[in-house]
Amino acid sequence: MKFTEDYLKQAERLLMGVFMAERPKLLKAAGNAEHELKDDATVVTALDKSVEAAIKQALQKFDPS
Repeated sequence: MKFTEDYLKQAERLLMGVFMAERPKLLKAAGNAEHELKDDATVVTALDKSVEAAIKQALQKFDPS
């Protein structure tokens, strides 16, 4: 696979779509999301995990390779 400018622009549009779809949940949780600490002591929320899963799913659909 070659990462052409067109390919990267399509991927960017895809990711923006994911974030726009998740935006209402992100705004609602801003400042009051329950969290846990990862092994490296950084914070992660259930919403973080949900957004990550949505991104992974969208990217896998966009380019399964």
